[in-house]
Amino acid sequence: MSPKSKANYIYNSFESLALSIIDANWKNQKPVLFIVVYRPPGPYSQFLLDFSDFLSSILLSWDRIIIVGDFNIHVDDEGDSLGKAFNDLLDGTGFIQNVNKPTHSHKHTLDLILTYGTEISDLSVHPHNPVLSDHFLITFQFVLQDNPPLVTRTQMKRTLGDHSVSEYKQIIQPIFASMSSNYEGVMSGLAVNDEFVDRVLFTFRTTLDVVAPSKLKFVKPRRASPWYNAETRSLKQSTRKLERLWRRSNTEHTLSAWKHSLVTYKQALRTAKTRYYSSLIEENKNNPRFLFSTVARLTNSHTSIEPYIPTTLSCDDFLKIFNNKIATIRNKINESLPIIRSDKVQTKNSESPINPSKILNNFTTVDQIDVTSIIMSSKPSMCLLDPIPTKLFKETLPLTIDTILNIINTSLVTGYVPQSFKYAVIKPLLKKPTLDPDILANYDLFLTYHSSPKSLKEW
Repeated sequence: MSPKSKANYIYNSFESLALSIIDANWKNQKPVLFIVVYRPPGPYSQFLLDFSDFLSSILLSWDRIIIVGDFNIHVDDEGDSLGKAFNDLLDGTGFIQNVNKPTHSHKHTLDLILTYGTEISDLSVHPHNPVLSDHFLITFQFVLQDNPPLVTRTQMKRTLGDHSVSEYKQIIQPIFASMSSNYEGVMSGLAVNDEFVDRVLFTFRTTLDVVAPSKLKFVKPRRASPWYNAETRSLKQSTRKLERLWRRSNTEHTLSAWKHSLVTYKQALRTAKTRYYSSLIEENKNNPRFLFSTVARLTNSHTSIEPYIPTTLSCDDFLKIFNNKIATIRNKINESLPIIRSDKVQTKNSESPINPSKILNNFTTVDQIDVTSIIMSSKPSMCLLDPIPTKLFKETLPLTIDTILNIINTSLVTGYVPQSFKYAVIKPLLKKPTLDPDILANYDLFLTYHSSPKSLKEW
């Protein structure tokens, strides 16, 4: 890694020293521009104009920028006019101000770290040392690394298009019609036959394998950002066109037009990114797990990394922990039952009348309208144990609803849950990323598919 001095940018309202930092191992990545700035106290109208022009000029040539220095601006004071104008300038150009603590003996934030296109970590504002300066020492780290190469990987995928869905419907329609007409579980009051349920699930799976078999495909990761839309693409094209025009003509007018277009493009890109994540969070505001993972990606939190489970821990170890938790809950419920019963006896002996408690003897069956409404309003997500994708299940529901309804109602009438529905995918997750992964007590068990009790009457 070798820093190189750059031509300094000359302005009357502030001083600056610029360095470019580059590594010899980098191949496809531009260097980082590192700038130290000092703005003396005093009038600031000219500074805002100069600094705006300064930021616009460096944004033309640099993708990653770090600016540090003593700006003598009270960015911590919301009522300070200079601080407000300065923050608006940073917002308009896409720079991020990273210091949020006092950096001066008078308890104001004067020393700033501005970043563009890169991130810093481990920022610390050290205690004041009056022997050295009335300003506090600030330290931070930033990583300089080349973009990793795109690695092509293989993955088993299905191609489920409109033709496949139509073919799927044609195959299962006569099969489920025959199943429904020959099924007498609900009419006779018998328990749902596990073999029948297995045959239904088997039909779902095998038919899907026929019309859309899983094939090994090469998947190439893309760096394209999901918020990159038609508007930002058009602005980028216009900016590149103005850049070529300026390089051919080399006039002040074309240079000014290129600068303005570039700043507009970068601001639109930042706005599109903000809108994308705002919309994503709003759509999933009732899904805490998705929100936490989204925030983890935005903040580069370690919680977004898949936890490593030591090979010394087996599935049986986690199963034992899971069963012990369930047993503990049941024991606590049983211990509290005598207290509840004694309270009821005292209430009955009191002078105030009390209605007899209602007892649940059986479950009420459901009709086709209720089942259809619940299924069609369910989320499109699916589990590893699902025989077919949820979207396909919804599209074929009119052809399978009679069989599904028979299975549900027979289970409710007899109080018996089919064996095929008693499986669960359990994913161990560390309660905190800093905990020791070798200790079982540090894990939470996240159910991605809920298992059912052996019998509904057990509840």
